[in-house]
Amino acid sequence: DRYNDPNDATAEGSNNGFRPITNFSGQIDGQYHTIEDLTIKRSGEYESGFIAQLGGSIKALELTNIKVNSAGYAGGLVGYNYGNINECAVSGSLNANEYSGGLVGINDGYINNSFSKVAVSGNYGIGGLAGLSYGSTTKSYSTGTVAFVDFGGGLIAEGSINSDSFWDMD
Repeated sequence: DRYNDPNDATAEGSNNGFRPITNFSGQIDGQYHTIEDLTIKRSGEYESGFIAQLGGSIKALELTNIKVNSAGYAGGLVGYNYGNINECAVSGSLNANEYSGGLVGINDGYINNSFSKVAVSGNYGIGGLAGLSYGSTTKSYSTGTVAFVDFGGGLIAEGSINSDSFWDMD
């Protein structure tokens, strides 16, 4: 299923969509370019997103109109972040069972000057920007809707927020 037809990265067809990049430890400078209509349909898999696990860095990249469906630890940009995210943005929709957010699912790294306009839904640990965060989050925000069954939050469902970050529906 790895990119075997022209529809893999879109909602067309009966495939699982884009297969997330795993264990990425390099650097991506998006130079403020945009990736549109990324679709990930992996309801039985964890750590879903454009990148599944980030140990490197991403800066200046935007993903628009994403559609992600995952078991958990999912984010539009990164499933599990233990690296650096700077000046990135995501919009669209994401549904996952647990610990998921519009930008990242779990953050054990650094998020700076980034935002999410993702409608996020799931059972527990559902956040507008991140599901679970014990890393650093500064100058970042979320404006998407957040719907959850057990617990969640507009910006981060569980963990810490460092400074100058917020959730706003207006």
